[in-house]
Amino acid sequence: MDPDDKHGTAEKMSDNLPQTIGIDISKASLDCHVHPAGAERQFANTAKGHKALIAWLRQWPVERIAYEATATYHRALEAALADWPCVKLNPERARRFAQATGTLAKTDRIDAMLLARMAATLQPPVRPARSAQQAQMAELINARDGLVRDRTALALYMPALVAARYNPDLKAKYQQLVTARKPAKIAITAVMRKLVVTANALLKADRCWTQSPA
Repeated sequence: MDPDDKHGTAEKMSDNLPQTIGIDISKASLDCHVHPAGAERQFANTAKGHKALIAWLRQWPVERIAYEATATYHRALEAALADWPCVKLNPERARRFAQATGTLAKTDRIDAMLLARMAATLQPPVRPARSAQQAQMAELINARDGLVRDRTALALYMPALVAARYNPDLKAKYQQLVTARKPAKIAITAVMRKLVVTANALLKADRCWTQSPA
């Protein structure tokens, strides 16, 4: 028996009923609840934690996995569960469900339980699992996006180096960051950004660059 589980593995595996998984997502952790089996477990919200979660999920006939949309904390998990039947619930709708069921207490474990019960009760449509072709296409798109970012950075790097040495305004910006003990890479990246912002402003105003007055 897994000491981290609320119920024994043997008991869970003997239950062939479709199970709904509720996951409460925070920056550091994932609190999970299985309905109606009642099992609970917490995982780290990291790549390693996502792998452990998926291995744990394989013991049940999972019908749907429910979680709330967060600012950014759900994105990596969402990608890891791309081949699972997932439902992304609206936080406001989940709050109303909690009020309707009279659940006033609020902890990560209770939130996970509520998400599981809500998805099992309302049965919202699940996101279809990606086909092998779709998964391959997603990988290619991610690779292309990375190459585009690298190309843009390389295109700006040398102009930023020159500007940090010869452009009075940008040289002052670079020296200010270096004096503040910022790493050289951070300082030159700031110059790159300032260079792009300045160039866009000049193009928009249809004018040439002039040195800022001392």
